[in-house]
Amino acid sequence: MSASELELEFRGRDKWSMSASERDERARLRVMVLLLCIGAVVKERFAQTRQHRLDNIEMSVSAEPPATTSSVAPLAELRWGLA
Repeated sequence: MSASELELEFRGRDKWSMSASERDERARLRVMVLLLCIGAVVKERFAQTRQHRLDNIEMSVSAEPPATTSSVAPLAELRWGLA
């Protein structure tokens, strides 16, 4: 029985007119829906945190000064005896 069929079956009935097994099934459905919602929120937060970390790494790498030929040039001059 699908969740929508169970919801249609239980709609309009109070908890005292249901059997214990019906109440248990309804409670199980509520817990499953709650866990699915919590899982979706955790997954989204994890993705956001991961993206923020990647953005921070990218910004820190781009903030470093690039290696230029001017920092390498003195070594090349010494090697060829041009200094």
